[in-house]
Amino acid sequence: MFNSVIIKQTFRENILQPTFIFVLIIELFLVTVVILGLKLHYENNILVSVDLFGGSHEENVYTFIETLLFMFFDITNAPLMFLFILLASFTQAGLLNDPLLGITLTKPVSRTQLFLSKFCGLTLLVASNIILFSLIMWLILSIKRGEHLNMVTLVGAISFSYEFVVMLAIVSLLTLLLENPSAVTVITAAIYFYLGPLIASSANMENIFLKFVTWVVPPVGELHIATRNTVLMHQLTGSPYYLSIVYLVVLLFVSVFLFNRKEIK
Repeated sequence: MFNSVIIKQTFRENILQPTFIFVLIIELFLVTVVILGLKLHYENNILVSVDLFGGSHEENVYTFIETLLFMFFDITNAPLMFLFILLASFTQAGLLNDPLLGITLTKPVSRTQLFLSKFCGLTLLVASNIILFSLIMWLILSIKRGEHLNMVTLVGAISFSYEFVVMLAIVSLLTLLLENPSAVTVITAAIYFYLGPLIASSANMENIFLKFVTWVVPPVGELHIATRNTVLMHQLTGSPYYLSIVYLVVLLFVSVFLFNRKEIK
């Protein structure tokens, strides 16, 4: 079903894309901010104060830390997911416009294998980036505290990676339907940043349009909330993940079906 050569090629091609390099620059900036700007002070293994760029916070420190995590999650999540969507849109469009696509398909590689291998290669690139970035942040915070923190950061990274997989499935289908990476980027970003959260916050509202859209659009809003709850160590429910798997399978099935019938230019 998968071709390792195509997966590696997709990984290597996209790691050199300007969009992905910009992702690395943002992550390097965030790591630098945490290293230089954040200091934790403990007494008898109890957090007593937090210094953020010289400003000391000694009252309600745990509430301040939770607020800080909440802000850091949103500040990090939004630009990274948008850039990942942008990268995915142009990568998937590049597959359709690849002048060597016809030659590739003359080899013992089926269209299904090509499509899924490209999908897998891009997923591996983004997931490895997210998990590595999270591990670096976990290591920095562990060093600042003087002991190992729990691995909730890694769980949050896995959840965020899964969010991207669902968004990549949406991008793949829209690319086959529209063949316009700019339009795909705008629509997918609107689904993730506007429509998904709107549906998640309006689950109990009597709105015919939202009820219809709920059945069409994967639960990206609920997935985002689940990822945030994981990072903040709040109560977590698995229902968004279970439901999104169904949407993921359907999106991939329809995308493969359309790609298999797509005329090669």
